[in-house]
Parts: sequence; C-alpha cells; structure tokens
Amino acid sequence: MWWMTSKRTCAASLEFCELEFEQGCVEFYKTERTVHSASSEQVRRPLYREGVDHWRHYEPWLGPLKEALGPLTSPRTCNSS
Repeated sequence: MWWMTSKRTCAASLEFCELEFEQGCVEFYKTERTVHSASSEQVRRPLYREGVDHWRHYEPWLGPLKEALGPLTSPRTCNSS
C-alpha cells in the first residue's frame, strides 16, 4: 500500500535521525498551524501518487547533482528485509 510505504519510509528516516515517530509526520496535512509558503495549499493535502515521477521532467538538468551525490542516487529498495 502506498500509504504504508510512506509511513515506513518516514519512520525509518526518523529512526536514522534518532527521532521518535509521531503520527503527525504522516498526517501533516491535518495541522491547524499557519503555513507561510508558496506551497501552503499542498501542505493541506495528503501525499498522492500523481506527482511521484514529476522530477523526471527535470532529469536532463540533474546530471551535475547526480554526479555530486554519487552512490546516494542509486536506486535502492526500502525495507527490503
């Protein structure tokens, strides 16, 4: 399930940073705090699959970044255990 994958990924990222998981991390769109950013409307929506590959539109210009990041850009399977 897409939602469970994002929750596991979020939990693993927080664990790596030695931070506790909070449900608000995956339900960020339920916050009542004021958002002062250009993406304030996006913050009020849950994650969605439609935008997953939108970065590919910019792939022709990402070469220097991929080179600088080296092996960090290699595809990996999350939670493969």
